[in-house]
Amino acid sequence: MSASGRARAVVLHATAGTGKSRLAAWLSQRAHEVGGALTLEAAYGPTAAPAHGLARMMARFFRCVGAPGPEVIARVEERLRAPGDRPGAWRGAAMIAAAGSGVDSAEATVGAQQAAVDRHRTLAAVLTRLGRERTALVWLDDVHQGLDALGLVEHALRADQGGSPMRALFVLTARDEGLAERPLERAALARIQASGACRSVPVPPLAPPA
Repeated sequence: MSASGRARAVVLHATAGTGKSRLAAWLSQRAHEVGGALTLEAAYGPTAAPAHGLARMMARFFRCVGAPGPEVIARVEERLRAPGDRPGAWRGAAMIAAAGSGVDSAEATVGAQQAAVDRHRTLAAVLTRLGRERTALVWLDDVHQGLDALGLVEHALRADQGGSPMRALFVLTARDEGLAERPLERAALARIQASGACRSVPVPPLAPPA
């Protein structure tokens, strides 16, 4: 992943209750603890909730949950800005984070209304930028209910980002029985698995935590 500069994905799949999310959480936590990666996390459920999705993932990463829109904009742009960036280069990313902050604002409204293709392109650019510092480990939990997350992974795996390396590892967890009931998510995950940049790992039942 780091040597090639290409994004990669790992799919941990099994039936409910085997411990695949626990395994992914451990991987994310260890990567953070040893300084091996910048970690981002998004979860999904049967219905949309404020704590779910890519916008909340951005708000958590930039520590913007509960912050008003202008503060989110300032914080995200300051974190991502690099010498030579044009003014407002990271405004779209900041708007997405504002949409996940949990605070109603004009910025949050704009972020929530971004088209999926624009949102995925913006998030891929963010991951490319973060990858200049360290590999980004992006844990996407229960993607059998997360078509938007799967769209981001598809985009990232096929994007060359203008020649800039995207040092990102996507760790996806999915329930086999959930995929059987959701044809759009199943088809998107199948495309990711067939991309040549993805490894699928069936997870056997793990022992309960000590």
